[in-house]
Parts: sequence; structure tokens; C-alpha cells
Amino acid sequence: MSKYYPPGVFLVLAVLLMPFETNAQETAASAYGEIAISEDSVQLRYIRPNVQPAENVETGQLGFGLFLNEERDIVASTNYYVEATRLRINRLSFMVGPVAYAALLSEENQDVFALALGAEARFRLLRNPRVDLVGQVVYAPDILTFGSADNVWDVVGRAEIPITDRVTGFGGFRLFEIDLVQGKTELEESVHLGLRYRF
Repeated sequence: MSKYYPPGVFLVLAVLLMPFETNAQETAASAYGEIAISEDSVQLRYIRPNVQPAENVETGQLGFGLFLNEERDIVASTNYYVEATRLRINRLSFMVGPVAYAALLSEENQDVFALALGAEARFRLLRNPRVDLVGQVVYAPDILTFGSADNVWDVVGRAEIPITDRVTGFGGFRLFEIDLVQGKTELEESVHLGLRYRF
């Protein structure tokens, strides 16, 4: 994707909001869309809260993502997070769950599939105006990484500020890399800006 495309073209798309206790009523029935752009990449995500895939599985948050960078690396992802209620501390909340990645890298014969464990922490820094700090870490070990890679790291830190009742703006930093059998590829290591929209 060309770095010269105006960011405004992407910022009309929209975004994800995590269902923690401070947003329980909002997340009860609403899905979320999110777009994050950096100098060389774009990430789209769709989140559906309150999903229960089976009777004996705890209700959680189902998400889908699509990542594209300027090198034409394409990564599709999906996750299922549940809130770690026993770890909730005042304004701090956690979500954990499995994540899957399918990557078509720009280099020939460099395709990757990985099963990972992800965790997200959300801290309500300010109540009025509302400011949330969010950290996400996803790691896929060698034993669960298939194809031409050994493991996958995806680390995000960002701040979120509501703009309207439905729209939230955010900005932060992402490190997204895949350790290949030979060498390493950094899909993203940069600052990003974005919007999240509640449908």
C-alpha cells in the first residue's frame, strides 16, 4: 500500500471495543469495527462480543483481522478472548484466549500458519475525559507454528480516547514479527493511528 495515500481515506472505516466492566451495557449486543494505519501498513478488525460457540464454553469475544503492509505481506487472524474476572483489579481488566494466524508473505514459498496464546490488559487511566491504556501480547511457540516459520510475536500498546458515542480514536505502537526458519521478518514496527466504531 502506497505511503502517499491520504490517511483520511482509511479513517472513515471503523473499529473494535473490548467488553470490560466499564462498558458492559454498550457491549451487550454491539459489534465493533476497527482500522489502524501506519506509514507502511493497514490493519482491519471486526469484533463480536458475547459469543458462546458451545454450551460448555464460556461466553467471550470473537474477532477477525486482516493485515496488509507495503511489502504485500498479507496476514489473516482470528481470536476468541474471555475476560479473566479473577484478575480484575479496580480499573484494570484482562482478557485471554487463543489466536490463529495465516500469513502469505511476499517472499516466494514463505507461508505461515500459527496457533498462539493472546492476552490483553485495559487500564482506565482517566474517567473524565475518558482515557484507556491498552496492551496486547500474542505469542506462538515453535511447536504451534507451521510452514516456514519458528514463532510469531505480536505486541501492541496504545491509548484510546472516545470521540463520539460510537467512535473512539486511538494511537500507539505495534511490533509484529515472524521468526522464519532462515532469518526474521518484521511485518510492522511502527507507530499507528486508528478509529474504532460501534455498530
